[in-house]
Amino acid sequence: MSAAILAILPTAETAHAILDYAAHYAVLLGREILVLHPWADPLSTTEMGEVLSVAGEQEIKAAQENVARIVAALVDDWAQKHTPIRLRRHEKWGCMTHYIAACGAEAALIIAPASPPKSVGADALDAALFETDRPMLVVPNDKLGGFSHLAVGWKTGDQWRDSVEAGQVFLAEFSTLTMLHQGSLAPGDEQAARVAFGGLPGQINMVSIQEDQRALGEILAEQAVAARADMLLIQANRHHKIMQWFTGSDSRSILANLRLPLLILNG
Repeated sequence: MSAAILAILPTAETAHAILDYAAHYAVLLGREILVLHPWADPLSTTEMGEVLSVAGEQEIKAAQENVARIVAALVDDWAQKHTPIRLRRHEKWGCMTHYIAACGAEAALIIAPASPPKSVGADALDAALFETDRPMLVVPNDKLGGFSHLAVGWKTGDQWRDSVEAGQVFLAEFSTLTMLHQGSLAPGDEQAARVAFGGLPGQINMVSIQEDQRALGEILAEQAVAARADMLLIQANRHHKIMQWFTGSDSRSILANLRLPLLILNG
């Protein structure tokens, strides 16, 4: 499993997009794809304080198994149509947080849905990123996008050099970078961006975004769509939850409303 593309695939909803992005990067990096079907214990999928009967637990597990069969059939069909791509499929029940973190620690890239269902476990997405320190692509819908225009959530003073070096192979595909700068632009901001991303081909555009009552992450996602970007890049500190990076908003509600893929590089 060393340095594979880890595709977290709990449901069929975004399966094709996740697999297509995984195939793109598997070819780019020369890696195989490990498809993981994660399922939490039924007791962990209920609301806090709810008492789950044996019948209720069996019903949830039966529903999960049915979805697992659908996903497995979908993956097998996809694999038959993409025979040059090396792919392995693994289904896992139990504690997702530690398992996904363990799998992700060996991954070249983690690809996950923006809104994982309860059957994955509430902390699985955070664990995949923040306990592995690996690049992560969050896919919001079932459609493969382009790789020409990248929007970047940028703030002068952030330590981007290590992130850019680590993510060079992912970033080099883009011919246009639009830097979504928090606040008004100062004279040295454009130069700082060009120094940080200067090793990449293509042009760099600077766009000033002004904060309002919404969370910063929501504004960045909106502005990235307005700029007609194919993907949004943010830098995240592995010692802080993504919701803290998004400045005081529920990260899951933002991720649920994403309209383009989100690439996250750890700082």
